[in-house]
Amino acid sequence: KGLKKGQVQLNLYRQGFEQKSLQVAIPGREVDLKHARLGKIIGTLRARGQETCSSYDVMATLKPAGGDERGFDGRTWRSPTRNDPSGRFEIEVGPGTYILHARVPGFAPAESAPITLKAAERVEGVIIDLVRGGTIRGVVVARATGEPIEGANVYVLPEQGAGLRGGWAPFGSPSASSAADGSFTLEGIPDGVLAVTAAHEKYSQGRVTGVQVREGGTATVRLELGR
Repeated sequence: KGLKKGQVQLNLYRQGFEQKSLQVAIPGREVDLKHARLGKIIGTLRARGQETCSSYDVMATLKPAGGDERGFDGRTWRSPTRNDPSGRFEIEVGPGTYILHARVPGFAPAESAPITLKAAERVEGVIIDLVRGGTIRGVVVARATGEPIEGANVYVLPEQGAGLRGGWAPFGSPSASSAADGSFTLEGIPDGVLAVTAAHEKYSQGRVTGVQVREGGTATVRLELGR
C-alpha cells in the first residue's frame, strides 16, 4: 500500500531459498511470488602432485534454457569456503543446470561438467581436476625509444576471438601490470594459441598474436606501444 503509480521492483529474499525479483505495474493485479528452496553442490578440487590448496575460488554459473554448453545467463553463486587445505567447497544454488568454475593460483582455470539440480537437492562428490598452466613472461616498451613502460595493463585472450575460453569465465582473462622495468608475468595460463595485449593511457595499444602456451612451459613476448 502507499506505492506511487508506475513500475516497481519486487525482491523476495528468505534464507535457504532462491532469491526472486519481479517488475510490476502499480496499480495492477495481485502478484503471486514463489521461490524454491536452495539445493547444494559439494565437491573437492584435485591437483596432480599436490595434496593441499592454500587459496581458491569456486563459482557456479547457471546455464540458460536452450543455451549452448559454454553459455551462462550471468547469474553466479560463489562458494564461501576458499581456503580449506583439502580443497573442499560447498555452493548453495537454486534449481537448474550449472557449470562450476575454479580459480587456483598457479593452475589453469578449470570447470566441471554440467550439473543439474532440483529444488532442495543435494549433489555430493563433485571433483574438479586442476592442471598446472603455462607462463607468459615479457616486457612492455615504447616503440620509438625502446624505453620500458610501467603500469601497462597486460591481458590475454584466445587467438580465435569471440569471448573467453570456458574456464576463464566468470573470473575474466588473466591480467597483470607491468613493473618499472616494463616486465610482467602471467601464470596459470591454459594451453592454446593466445593473443597478448598491453594498454596504457599514454600510448596506443600493442598486441602480439600467435603466442603458444603449453602446460608447464614459458612463452616470452615483447610488446611495443606507440604514441
